[in-house]
Amino acid sequence: MADTTHGQPVKSLAALTDQCVMCGLCLPHCPTYGLDPHEAESPRGRIALARRLASGQLPVTAATLAHLDHCLGCLACEAVCPSHVEYEEIIIQTRALLRPSRPPRGRLSRWLADPAILV
Repeated sequence: MADTTHGQPVKSLAALTDQCVMCGLCLPHCPTYGLDPHEAESPRGRIALARRLASGQLPVTAATLAHLDHCLGCLACEAVCPSHVEYEEIIIQTRALLRPSRPPRGRLSRWLADPAILV
């Protein structure tokens, strides 16, 4: 049985990222790109990172994770996209893909992983 979301088949990360035509109409609507006009801080930059991560062309680095984590998830980019890119699903799938490679981030994270270590 195929995975579905709201009765629709779930698209692969590659298929989702291929929807983006890199037109840049999302850029003025992205708050993080407004603060730091670096391509990796834009929706299309994050889509390019997701595409390369999913295909194994890009190693997982702290910088890559930071760019993806800076996304606020406001979806202002998705609302103005003429190609109807499903940005929310791209971010969800990319973060799920990266979850195993993220190190615990401190005492609370370590406790959540193993509560016995703080007792």
